[in-house]
Amino acid sequence: MSINNGPQNHLFPFTVNKEGPVDAQQYLSVVPSTQLTLDPITDAFPRYTTVVMGRLLEGLEITPPKTCEGYVWKLDKNDNDEDNNGYDEDYQDEQSHQPSSLHWTKTGTKVDKFILWKKDIAPSPHDPRLHALESWMTIADLIHQPIPINQ
Repeated sequence: MSINNGPQNHLFPFTVNKEGPVDAQQYLSVVPSTQLTLDPITDAFPRYTTVVMGRLLEGLEITPPKTCEGYVWKLDKNDNDEDNNGYDEDYQDEQSHQPSSLHWTKTGTKVDKFILWKKDIAPSPHDPRLHALESWMTIADLIHQPIPINQ
């Protein structure tokens, strides 16, 4: 039983050397989790399970706070670009010592919820990655506030 109406966005506990969309239906079969936890807070969240590269992942469905809006961004390609799948822009920038020529555009797709994954056991609602998202939004708000001029 695969989820079709669940979150389509995922935050994995590992990195992948690929930028761009992935056909999740081909690589990911997400099902509701039946694993019991001893944490009533964790059990209050919808939980899912999957296997990626032979490794069991447990996930929580997370709805970000209203102050944290997320959007899907896409890499713009022009006629001079080669296929950017797996493109390492940081390496290229270091080699050329020039600013990146890549341009990202915000799509209209909003991230209202996502699945936060952890290896072997369900992540805590107090996971450091969630704390980092909330902290980053606080920092971003602070640096974009006007600075008062003292006279």
